[in-house]
Amino acid sequence: MKVGDHELQKSGRVDTNVEGKTPSNEASVGEFQYYRLTGPKGLDVELAYVTWANGERDVQVTRAKEPAILSHLEGRRRLALMRMPGGEFYAVLKQARVKSEAPNEWSGLFKASKDELDAGAKLDVHGVLKQCGAVRVGPKETVTGISDRQDDWPTAVFTCDDRLSPVVAFTVTRVLPLVMMYRPQLRLS
Repeated sequence: MKVGDHELQKSGRVDTNVEGKTPSNEASVGEFQYYRLTGPKGLDVELAYVTWANGERDVQVTRAKEPAILSHLEGRRRLALMRMPGGEFYAVLKQARVKSEAPNEWSGLFKASKDELDAGAKLDVHGVLKQCGAVRVGPKETVTGISDRQDDWPTAVFTCDDRLSPVVAFTVTRVLPLVMMYRPQLRLS
């Protein structure tokens, strides 16, 4: 699948009984289904959609060859997939960003507006997610019915058997903003 100028492919490789930590930090074993993202300037990243024995799921980087800034994502900054009543899963679309004072580092995940998500990935993020199979994309409370302190955070909802859309969501919110060296403009009020 094309994601902007990048190519995302299911590798066909699956590892079972891989030991690790779930999004809730519980020791568990998981099944890793691997994908490969390649693109301009030597981009080469291995991603995994992980189904943990306790039912939790996430998407993570398992190997990043190029660019070097992506090695910081290995085993970190996962996209946690939260189960909803009825069996669907949702993910809050937090965005990885480059530190403005240190261009080869990034400092974490941030709340991002739709415009910031689009600017970071240089794509229509909501459109790409819906095109590849996301059920709903929008503010968390609107698309999930869940009311909490993240009500207005961009969120995507996926069917329980959808693996591709969550991997694309990770790509456009974690990988591409770092590859594009995205830094949002300061807002002066």
